[in-house]
Formats: sequence, C-alpha cells, structure tokens
Amino acid sequence: MQFVTYILLRGSILIIGMLPWFVLNILGQLFYVIIYHLLRYRRNVVYQNLCIAFSDKDSDSIIILEKQFYRHLIKLLLETLKGFHLSNNYIHERFTLDEKLDDLLSGDTKVILVGAHQGNWEWACRVGGFISQNPFYVLYSPLKNTFIDQYLQSIRARSQSRMIPFADVRSLRNQSNGALMMLGDQSPSNSRRAHLVNFFDRPTFFLRGPAFFAKKWNVPIYYVEMKRLKDTTFSVTLHLIADAKDRKSTRL
Repeated sequence: MQFVTYILLRGSILIIGMLPWFVLNILGQLFYVIIYHLLRYRRNVVYQNLCIAFSDKDSDSIIILEKQFYRHLIKLLLETLKGFHLSNNYIHERFTLDEKLDDLLSGDTKVILVGAHQGNWEWACRVGGFISQNPFYVLYSPLKNTFIDQYLQSIRARSQSRMIPFADVRSLRNQSNGALMMLGDQSPSNSRRAHLVNFFDRPTFFLRGPAFFAKKWNVPIYYVEMKRLKDTTFSVTLHLIADAKDRKSTRL
C-alpha cells in the first residue's frame, strides 16, 4: 500500500509540475469547492480554532477567515507539488530575504532558526540550503511511508539542505558552524518533556527543544517570520529571540 501511495504522489507531482500557474489557479478554485463545500474537510476544527484565535470577531468574520484559510491551504499544496519541478534559482528569486540572513549563514558560529508552518516552509528550507555557505540542517520527523520519505529527502538535498531526524539532533553538538532550522508548531508527543504555558487563555504544551539546544550549544535563537506577499512570492524577516551572550556552554 505504501508503494501505491508513492506512485500516486509521483504521478500527481508529474502532472502538476507540467501545468502553468494560471491553470493551477483554476484547478485550485475547483479543489476549494470540493474540499470546503462538498467534503467539508475538518471545517468544525478550523472554525473552532479560529474562534479561539480571534475571539473579538463575530461569526461572519470568522467564516470569511475560514474560507481564506482553505484557499491558502489548497494554493500551498499545489505550489509545493509544482515546486518539486522548479529550480533552486527560481524559488530563490521568489523570496525577499532579511539582510541578517547572509551573515548568520556564512559566519563561524552556529545558530538555531525556529519557525512555524507559515508561508511556504518547504520552499523556505530549500532557499536556506541553497544560499548558505555553511551546513544548513533541517530537523524533521521521518514519514511512515519510506518511499515518499526517501523521495522528499532526495529533492530537498538538491539545495544542499541536510535533513536531520529528531533522534539524531545530538550528532550536531560538535559542529563548529552552520544553522539548524526547526519548524515546531505541533503538539509535543511527550507532554512530560514539554513546557506548559498559557496560550490563548488555555494551558498548552510547547516543545522545548530550541531553548534546550541553544543553551547546551551556547548559540542564539532567531524566529523566522515568513509572509506571503502575493502568489508564489514571500518575505522572510528574522527576529532575535535569545542571544548567546553571557550564556555558559555545556556539553550534551
């Protein structure tokens, strides 16, 4: 069954990769009607989460945001699949990057970059590996489908991004320079090792990996803010969360 799923994915990528952007925009509208109106995919979950995040908005405003989310989700899916056929140069040209990024990715230090699943994170990780003069590591969870996992890793490797499974992150402790990218906005799998905070007036568990490794390695943490400017174009802004200054380094 895994191989069948892999073949279906490769076929979809092949077809979408050959279609021009204007056709994908039309296709996206069709998928929106099917997923949002006909299948009603996870609409209750999305609506409730938007109500929590935007508690000051009325029901009509929430529904507008809900529709915008589904349109973005479908656009992101088609964009990502087509991206597997696009060159690193093409994707790089779609980004306006923070000037600080060049210094962070070319110096003699290590840095931890954290972000969320905003904009197009698949493209952003490829750009990071493409422009970095130092090793650019991306922390990830291997997929259960080994065929798809190996295929995706081979594509990401074209940009020189180095995929590191969560279980192997400690192997980077002796790396003298480079960047480690973490995209962690999911619920921690082990709540006993997570950090509990009040988020949207609700007790919420957060991953503590970025802070843990930044303290162990004595390196700064930057938040990578990515925004969609318009179709297939993005901006990246870095925000310093914690500096390495005056922090004592310890071995793992």
